[in-house]
Amino acid sequence: KAFGDENSPSLRSLLVGKASTVVHPSTSLRQAGSIMSKNRSATLVVENDHLVGIFGFKEMMTRAIAKELDLDTTEVSQVMTANPETVSPDTTALEALQTMHDHRFLTLPVCEKITGVVI
Repeated sequence: KAFGDENSPSLRSLLVGKASTVVHPSTSLRQAGSIMSKNRSATLVVENDHLVGIFGFKEMMTRAIAKELDLDTTEVSQVMTANPETVSPDTTALEALQTMHDHRFLTLPVCEKITGVVI
């Protein structure tokens, strides 16, 4: 077992006190890229407390840079992955890793299903 005799910890327990990197759909690619670089993580695209998309390094490279989009005028909403799959904070770390592996996700948002609020 990866965690010895203990069960795999929940994502909630692992993410306590860790802030999410969040942007609005109208955020420019340059602003989002700067935030991602500073925080060393993908950004969750949130509108009215609901996750509407995800924008990561892969989207930046394949959908923006490779297509020579203007980083100052193009909004994240134009190139983000809309309506990404999410998991509950009560998902175990091993379950989340298995989901990421099975679907080849680089990022897996963790959201409260009841409210839709991103943690």
